[in-house]
Amino acid sequence: MVNTSSDKDADEKTDREDTVKRRAHTYFEWIHLIAAIWIPIAIAIYAIVEHNSSMSIAASNRLNDIEIANMSEMTEIEIAQRNRLNEIAIGEQSRQKDRDLAIDQQHQNILAEYQALLAKLLTDSIINLNNRPSA
Repeated sequence: MVNTSSDKDADEKTDREDTVKRRAHTYFEWIHLIAAIWIPIAIAIYAIVEHNSSMSIAASNRLNDIEIANMSEMTEIEIAQRNRLNEIAIGEQSRQKDRDLAIDQQHQNILAEYQALLAKLLTDSIINLNNRPSA
């Protein structure tokens, strides 16, 4: 067989088309390979970033909870101290009222004894006056 220039051109053209097809096929394979590798890597990176973000949010929430608990505890302590001071003041007022009542009771007892003494003296004086011989 004799090679003619048109056959040669046709062969070269066919070779070029085969090369282009192989390159296109190779490019597609590379793109497919890169996608197959990068998609799991991207998912792993996203999972790590999301996990770190969740941990950061959880740590922040824990700190907020601790701060709220501390503030609540301080408020409860202040309320308890105010209640204790109020109970102490109420107790002191109650004791003062008891002392005042005891003093009033003591005064009433003294007055009753004094009235009883005066009544006895008056009765004795009247009896003595009645028992005296008249002049």
